[in-house]
Amino acid sequence: MRIAIFTDTYLPTIDGVVNSIRNTRSTLQAMGHEVLIIAPGDKNDTDGAGGRTLYCRSTVLRRYPGYRLAIYPSRREQAFLRDCDADLIHSHGIAFMGLKGLWAARELDLPMALTFHTMIQDAIPHYTSLRAGSQMLERLLSIYLRSFLHRCGAVVAPTDAVLKELWRLAPRMRRGLVIPNGVDVNRFHTGLDGAPIRERYDLEDAEVILHVGRVAPEKDIAFLLETFPSLLRRRPNSTLLVVGEGPALERYRKETQRKGLANRIIFTGFVPDEELPLHYAACDVIATASRFETQGLAVLEGMACGKPVAVVNYRAFPEYIEDGVNGFLFAPGSSEGCCDAIVKALKAGDELQEKARETAERFSLERCARGLLALYEEMLV
Repeated sequence: MRIAIFTDTYLPTIDGVVNSIRNTRSTLQAMGHEVLIIAPGDKNDTDGAGGRTLYCRSTVLRRYPGYRLAIYPSRREQAFLRDCDADLIHSHGIAFMGLKGLWAARELDLPMALTFHTMIQDAIPHYTSLRAGSQMLERLLSIYLRSFLHRCGAVVAPTDAVLKELWRLAPRMRRGLVIPNGVDVNRFHTGLDGAPIRERYDLEDAEVILHVGRVAPEKDIAFLLETFPSLLRRRPNSTLLVVGEGPALERYRKETQRKGLANRIIFTGFVPDEELPLHYAACDVIATASRFETQGLAVLEGMACGKPVAVVNYRAFPEYIEDGVNGFLFAPGSSEGCCDAIVKALKAGDELQEKARETAERFSLERCARGLLALYEEMLV
């Protein structure tokens, strides 16, 4: 079959949604299906991932570098879908590209599914200075999301916790189901050698705590930065390695330098895709305090590498992290709990690391792709 994916973010931008779409595309194509991508971009954008991609005219989102909004009306998407003889539409966005997907589905009489990746309403307070304005925006966004979700043929959530939130928001959804985003367990595995990364950042003798993801306020990285001095008092040889880029990167760097921790908290910035598995291999523990996650793909990638994790006990994480069995949980906002979880993870033995790997294998690309294919086949009947 030919699946048309509409997405609000795609290459050259790299984030969790983009990685999920790339993984899904390559897996489905390996299974003999064709995946088309329709994404915001400009005339210079190209997709080296293989397959047919249509970049729609868009404008840069100034307050969030690296992201674009396809605000311009066009019928190019519909012509592209006709030419490609698409069978169905799968949207991975709820902004302008999501709307374009809904419009194309209506005009071409195609079924449309949506995967809900991002609790965007949770990010609003971080980008709105006035409380009253934030509350108004959240209310308007809730109304918009409810209407959008009610118009989709099926709504896919990566975890049960997110699906329950969506049902509360849009109780008249036609169909809702859980299909996780897949992890490439062949690329992320326990046999990787992280020594070159440790050498690059002078970490040979350090206990390395790794955070991977977009460096943005909604990711609660500030909490880890504030907690780290307490961890240093308990584990003097520890280093926090923050992998990724984002709108808060320079601010966090300056704060770290001002506190005299620049040699113990390292911000790598952008890391090439081929080097990411080696960064997981180079660490001792994966840590995140982010309550923004709908699944936590970076945590699962780390677990696939056999790394113990210390994560906040919120939303998606407790669905697949069993405290003390395959990772460690801490209460939201608890600095002491975060330190305790990281220390326990640093002391974790081989059995817990094996359990972490087993957990990640349940989220393999092939298994998750089969779930999508089953949904597509039902929608095409």
